[in-house]
Amino acid sequence: MWFIAAVYKEKKLLSEDAVEMESTETFSDLLFEILGYDIFDQPIVIQFYNELTKNWTNVKYGLSANLSLCEKFQPCQIKFTLKEQENLEKEDRQKVNGLCEIMKARWYGEHYESTGSGFIKALADLLWYVDPHHEKLKLRCCVIPEIFLSLSQYKIKSSYNLFYYAGKHKKEQLKREKLEDHLKAIEHFVTQPWAGQEYWKSFISNVFELCHNIRKYVSYLESVNNEMITNHSRSSPTRNLLDNITLEIRYKQKNFNLKFKAISDLLQNSDFYELHLLDNYLPQDKKVRYEFINELQVNCTFTLYRYYHENYLGTLNFIWKIPDLISEQDKSQEAQMLTLANEMIPSYFIRQMRKNVTEKYSLIAKMAPSVWKLLYNVLAGDNSMPPHELSKEMQEKLRTILELQDADIVIDLRINNGFCDTKFDIFWNELREYFNEIIPAIHNRRSTSILYLPIAMSIADLKNIIIKKLEKKYGTPLNSEIYIPSNEYIRLQFWPGIVTANAALKYTGRFEIKYKVQS
Repeated sequence: MWFIAAVYKEKKLLSEDAVEMESTETFSDLLFEILGYDIFDQPIVIQFYNELTKNWTNVKYGLSANLSLCEKFQPCQIKFTLKEQENLEKEDRQKVNGLCEIMKARWYGEHYESTGSGFIKALADLLWYVDPHHEKLKLRCCVIPEIFLSLSQYKIKSSYNLFYYAGKHKKEQLKREKLEDHLKAIEHFVTQPWAGQEYWKSFISNVFELCHNIRKYVSYLESVNNEMITNHSRSSPTRNLLDNITLEIRYKQKNFNLKFKAISDLLQNSDFYELHLLDNYLPQDKKVRYEFINELQVNCTFTLYRYYHENYLGTLNFIWKIPDLISEQDKSQEAQMLTLANEMIPSYFIRQMRKNVTEKYSLIAKMAPSVWKLLYNVLAGDNSMPPHELSKEMQEKLRTILELQDADIVIDLRINNGFCDTKFDIFWNELREYFNEIIPAIHNRRSTSILYLPIAMSIADLKNIIIKKLEKKYGTPLNSEIYIPSNEYIRLQFWPGIVTANAALKYTGRFEIKYKVQS
């Protein structure tokens, strides 16, 4: 099939050719055949000339549409119109202009319109995206080439992506997928023949360096992500006592720094092989603490045991005094101190370990997830903290119930979801008074300890009784501050008919009365 295709930038003609294509190919293939490259991040309107109506007809499905729809119009006339991006940010325009300046505008006429503008836009998008994260990239030895740091905004120690700093939105971190998309867009252009020309080599080498450094950071993000996935799926703790401890013997020093006097006095007044947690005697500042431990020398020989958490928990430091002479040192007591120190180190289990236990034993017993977590922490000795304050508060309430060993303790855990039941208090108080006014009756045909309150035919009837009592007390109509609950919410205040039903979870325990239809 033959096509007469023209490409326009708005109203300006960029290219026009007669091309032979297979009907199984798409309009995207036809556009590539004409221009020699793909168009990224730019709206494209596709039209073909309909000889029946003598009008240009839009192609609804765009570049992905099949060329077979033009079989009846031979040769088919196709028009591609490239639309300008409408909302180009001011700072983005500044960066595009700056890139044109440092590239010394080596494109002219239609070459800039067809190739140059797309390349500059792709490069500007990447520089814009990483603009707030230069320091983070530098920490991973992924430095932005100097030529791009010579842009006008960087010369005055400012930034292009000012919205990132001034906006009140959530600060987005660098994402591997977005970085790869930007790199693909740039690499599409730099692999074209024009990039190999002599006067482009210097600039393109800087672009390659930029892509290489960003690709290196992408690899770092991918490795961190894979490591986290591996750690989360492990069936054993990530940290262990064999690989994360150091043991060092430091010998007696008569002339020591007075800043270690408190530790020296502690050891002098202690017995041999008496374990002490050193963290209580260390400075708060991390850098000062590091130097303090490295320089630690006192007026007696001691063993320094260090366990590295390698996160915000820092390092645990234990110390005990030992005899000065090697011949008097007891290896058995030394081993006992190691065992005792190991027992004092908190254990932190990973999510997969808890998940394995929960899935295994949930087949036997059905419990809420919060109860499973608490049982696992208690039985396994897991010191992991709940992920947020809400879970922490719930765990503390469950611990209180277990420690007091009182089955009658009832704690309404719905307060953790923001449950604050003050809106209907006037109605509930009136309902409680109404129940207290009625004397319970014994069932005349059954011998049981249950008492009955034959007061209302239905929940709606009970609701109307309370409303009339409120109107009698506060006047008609009722004040706008007196709220009336719905029939369903009133029903949930009574003891559930089936305690295993989902609706029973919403029982508030307000009234120890069971709603029942007497037959």
